[in-house]
Amino acid sequence: MKRTLLLLLFGMVIASCSNKIREENKIDITQVDSIVLFAHFPDDTIAPPPRRLVVIRAKQFIEDWNNAVSDGPCIYLANYAITVYKKDKTIREFRANGKHIKEITDECFEIGAHDYFDKLWDNTEIVK
Repeated sequence: MKRTLLLLLFGMVIASCSNKIREENKIDITQVDSIVLFAHFPDDTIAPPPRRLVVIRAKQFIEDWNNAVSDGPCIYLANYAITVYKKDKTIREFRANGKHIKEITDECFEIGAHDYFDKLWDNTEIVK
């Protein structure tokens, strides 16, 4: 009984560790040049112009991404594409919908409230 309990506890600890963003996938704020959002609203016949996150929102997004928790694999139609432009001229691309975000794979991460990206979109500036 003790052995089973210990194995169960050990499994829970391992599982909880793997639910967080891995260190190599975190975004280093000192390396970010800008973050741009692109909207993909299904009802729009013409996509709205992309929007850049203002500095304070960019910092919050990076912090939220770095602390996001995995919800496991999921498939959805993304309402937003997010591109992080780094100072070394590389980019990272994300797909987002509601409170979920994913990068290369279909592993979803919960980043905030159910309307997180809608609020983020509302607090941006149009890219000129």
